[in-house]
Amino acid sequence: MNIIVSIGMNAFTIKDIENLSGVKAHTIRIWEQRYNFLKPQRTGTNIRYYSNEELKTILNIALLNKYGFKISHINKMNYDEINQKLISLSHHYAQQERIVNQLISHMVDLDLEMFEELLDAEMSIHGIEKIINEIVFPFLEKIGILWLTNNINPAQEHLVTYIIRQKI
Repeated sequence: MNIIVSIGMNAFTIKDIENLSGVKAHTIRIWEQRYNFLKPQRTGTNIRYYSNEELKTILNIALLNKYGFKISHINKMNYDEINQKLISLSHHYAQQERIVNQLISHMVDLDLEMFEELLDAEMSIHGIEKIINEIVFPFLEKIGILWLTNNINPAQEHLVTYIIRQKI
């Protein structure tokens, strides 16, 4: 039996966080000990699990770290400062990852209006073909990870894929 079943939907194991963020579980554990931004809950058997908010936090922190920000500096930033730094990332791939992470956040929160607005905005700027290849496909890959680990409600996936199909 997959441990996530006993934890519940929208609770993520450290392995899920590792797969979605690209940050190794060992590094995540070290960050938990040294910094304030992650405080996972634990099951009765002491297994870590992370909330939707912690998933969004680690995705943002991992992206900033990947593009040159030190964890010790990120730890001192508030929510707005982190968002400003994310928006200011100039590297093309950083912007792609930021948008994919935002889509995941909107899906997890079931904020379909913001999901659709973001998709529309990006399509109007870059065109549908580029968005499908650079945003939608990577987004769907991450949804696949959530499916494999039983961390996505079928309604969440169906709603966002319906929106994507409508756009196409």
